Amino acid sequence: MWDELDMKINSAKLIFGTANLCTKYGNKASYINETKSKNLLNFAYKKKVKILDISSDYECYKALVRQYNFKNWKVSFKISKKNIDNLKNSTDAENFIKNLLKSLNKKKIEYFLFHNSKDIFSKKGKIFFDVLRKFKKINKIGKIGVSVYSNSEIIKLLKKYKINIIQAPFNIFDQRLNDIKLLKILNTKKIEIHARSIFLQGILIDKKLIPKKIFKFIEMHAWYNFLKKNNLNSISEILNFINQHKFINKIIFGVRSIKQLKEILDTKIKDKKNNYSTFKIKKIKLIDPRKW
Repeated sequence: MWDELDMKINSAKLIFGTANLCTKYGNKASYINETKSKNLLNFAYKKKVKILDISSDYECYKALVRQYNFKNWKVSFKISKKNIDNLKNSTDAENFIKNLLKSLNKKKIEYFLFHNSKDIFSKKGKIFFDVLRKFKKINKIGKIGVSVYSNSEIIKLLKKYKINIIQAPFNIFDQRLNDIKLLKILNTKKIEIHARSIFLQGILIDKKLIPKKIFKFIEMHAWYNFLKKNNLNSISEILNFINQHKFINKIIFGVRSIKQLKEILDTKIKDKKNNYSTFKIKKIKLIDPRKW
């Protein structure tokens, strides 16, 4: 269909997501044990993927911190609501960051994000944000950001906080981020955009993972019919879709096997752009996994 360039996704742009490690994550997912999780991380690092997305909300977090050496990785860490709620004052917030650095065996956390935008607007969230700024000034924190679910959250955040990163869903179905006015604001403020949920918990690359509630949507069938009709690979098409949007600074992705990881890293970037606008939808019940 298209001519291919002799190049792959830039590994420096990739962030390895750990949400599905050491756990059974997503619909119809198989359990990924600790040994397999470590093998996936080691293989990714060997292939020059050097940034990890981790969160104290993830099942894998305690196991990885206990057994894995993060020293040579760059880290994108998301703090949970529970961690913030447990804080009493700024001293607790400072101790949390110091202990985190120690547990990860790192001198600096490259990206530090609030896992939910609601948390940064709480009283304790404001305290934590102020402490993060202090640690940023002494180069213990690189960039501060927030993980969001909608453009309206981003607008609300920008009115009150000076942040460096937005982590948001972006995929074939959910193209809300591609908003000219919003992107202009983010560009003016020099805010990095990290795209997550690019495979929509795997349902865009594997029919077997589609929940019954989602299978009824005609958009799902249209996507897979498009792939079949044009003899296209789902992973290749999704990565090309993401890559042609130059406003995306980093791409967070998760995998279920080394075979899948290898396929992602070996995918060739194509020369010509395809028009994916026909797949753009606004049905929250489909594009937001929390509604499944």
